[in-house]
Amino acid sequence: MAPGTKFQPVLQDASIKDTSKVEKVVFVSGKFYYDLVKEREARGYNERMALVRIEELSPFPQHEVQKEIEKFQTANQFVWCQEEPQNAGAYAFMAPRLAQLLPKNKVTEKSIA
Repeated sequence: MAPGTKFQPVLQDASIKDTSKVEKVVFVSGKFYYDLVKEREARGYNERMALVRIEELSPFPQHEVQKEIEKFQTANQFVWCQEEPQNAGAYAFMAPRLAQLLPKNKVTEKSIA
């Protein structure tokens, strides 16, 4: 890391200027984020979809993730996205932790699938 920098467990989506326009918040980790940025741009979802990077899975950064969720009061969908199938990768670890933090009226079977 460069001098004067520090590790951040959660990275906000700096491209989102107006959080009230966001309909979907996608949590992701690692280099898959860059693929999602390209896809979001290609589909024209730049203002409607926020990509939040969780770069430290354990210990789970609960307070930082909660702060990000609170920014998107008008979002109607929150999802965990990963390259791997559901039975691999971080899904089994992340799903119950994210579900505990999501607004109760926005948790569905597919919220974190």
